[in-house]
Amino acid sequence: MLKKVSFYSSLLNLQRFAEGSEGSEGDPTGNEDDQGLENPQGKENTTEPFKSFKTEDEFNSWFDSAYDKRFEKSSETLKAKWEAESKQQKSYEKMTDAEKKEYDLNQAQEKLNQREQEVTIKENRANITNKLAEDGLPVNLTKAFEPAFSNTDNLETIYKAVTEGFRNALKEGVDKALADSSTVPGTSGSGAQKSSGAVFAESNNKQKAGSKTIWDTVK
Repeated sequence: MLKKVSFYSSLLNLQRFAEGSEGSEGDPTGNEDDQGLENPQGKENTTEPFKSFKTEDEFNSWFDSAYDKRFEKSSETLKAKWEAESKQQKSYEKMTDAEKKEYDLNQAQEKLNQREQEVTIKENRANITNKLAEDGLPVNLTKAFEPAFSNTDNLETIYKAVTEGFRNALKEGVDKALADSSTVPGTSGSGAQKSSGAVFAESNNKQKAGSKTIWDTVK
């Protein structure tokens, strides 16, 4: 560690030498005629190193105080996890054979439930993505359903609410754009035609009437 401190000191000395000679071509001392303007009081112009360490303990003290809090938090989390696992292992060793058997079965069931949950989420995500594509809606709306993928029972209701809200918002945006464009010269005489918003809503209503449920998409 002392070698490392000496290395840092050498780097700082080189930096100070470079700063002293900068902007002073032809003058090896780095002095300028107008140096007095930069130091009007005639005080010696010295450059202090950012940090200097006399001992290894002093360096370690500074390093510890500057330690990133995120790494410190991660270390505490790992330590807490290790302590919990150690405590659990000690408790397991004190169990009877029957208690160990029951505990092992519970752990296996918990892992099985977790895997089933992951499969359910993956299947529901695929079903929603395919359903959105069939209904002519952006498939990136799938992100809006992420919190609901673990519960299949309410997914159909949530799908209807989200897609209807999206269609209504899109229709309002189209109608507003058409209303704003009606003030532009040369757009008169088109009032007898259906607006784009009306055509979009009519098309979606037809799709909705004959659309399948989510669970008819991917099996």
